[in-house]
Amino acid sequence: MKTCRCCGRTLGLAEFPCHPGCKDGREGRCKTCKSAYMKSRRQVPEVRKRETETRRRWYENGGREIVRKNTLQYRKRTGYPGWSLPERRHARNLAQSAIRRGKLKRLPCEVCGIKKAESHHDDYTRPFEIRFLCNKHHKEADGAIRARP
Repeated sequence: MKTCRCCGRTLGLAEFPCHPGCKDGREGRCKTCKSAYMKSRRQVPEVRKRETETRRRWYENGGREIVRKNTLQYRKRTGYPGWSLPERRHARNLAQSAIRRGKLKRLPCEVCGIKKAESHHDDYTRPFEIRFLCNKHHKEADGAIRARP
């Protein structure tokens, strides 16, 4: 439970937007107050003009191309050798979709039994052959894959 600094209501933490800079990870305003504040802020002509100007400068200075280039570099840097990134992305998307639809069931970690497990592909060409591992064992499995010649 947390009290909103604007309206003074005491609400559950789920009613406050996430904010990593705050101690409890939530903002001081509830979602309703934050929404009203942002709406009123967008109505101020000076603020709208400043935001439009910032956006215009970002596009003129090649912001979109810079983001695209950095994303491509990151994807190349973090990719497994020999496996194309689109193949990995496609396998992950298919697996997550199957889990959401209930065709695949999320299981506990197969090594230690922790309920909070992540899906792990040993082979991205077989998107539905998944091992469920906790974060620790997932990292270990990924390390073993990267170490392969």
